[in-house]
Amino acid sequence: MWLFFVLINSLLAFVYAQLPDSNAWISSGPDSASASYCGATGNCLNQTVPKFAKGTVSVFYMQVITSNSADPTKNKIYTAAFYPRVDEYAELVVPMATGQWMQQLTDASTSVRVQMVMLIDNQLFKSGTIAFTGIEMSVVCVPARTLVINLNNGKPFLNGGMTWSKTSCALNACACIENICASDCNSPNMVLTVRIGWSGTDANGAALSSLGSDIWHFQNAV
Repeated sequence: MWLFFVLINSLLAFVYAQLPDSNAWISSGPDSASASYCGATGNCLNQTVPKFAKGTVSVFYMQVITSNSADPTKNKIYTAAFYPRVDEYAELVVPMATGQWMQQLTDASTSVRVQMVMLIDNQLFKSGTIAFTGIEMSVVCVPARTLVINLNNGKPFLNGGMTWSKTSCALNACACIENICASDCNSPNMVLTVRIGWSGTDANGAALSSLGSDIWHFQNAV
């Protein structure tokens, strides 16, 4: 088991949030999220790369969406920008988005979900949203999920280009949120985390393989 965690730590490339105005978050209402993507400078949509090649820098936005079923005026969307390299197994972490931060946003009527947005060729490709908090006896938080980027000659597939890695709570007596085990939000080192794994082929036809380093592949093998 010790060797397993050493191996995982050696594979992860840590990528921390850095927006153009140096703030970790830009907060917006549900109707103005698109305007917040580029931060204060508003020029990130000038990204003109038509296809992704292995090793080049990509642009992603993590949207943390809080929805209050009892009071929609409390709905919020927080956006952070990341710049992982294509085909690096990257861990996207917002240091201030701790479990305690998510717990403060969450009660019986409020949920925290995440959507990832990828910028390529002046277009925004969006993943589906997925839960990062849930209510059992108390608020519980998901420590991390993996986003799979599937490219065909450097461009994302229109269907299935951005999907969340399949997970399972089978054989685990845990608080299960959308097929993944969650933990107490106050657990040590609980920070909102999205991992990025790549598959398919890049702009030059080279195979993308970093998804093979996903922690779920190792957990299923142990």
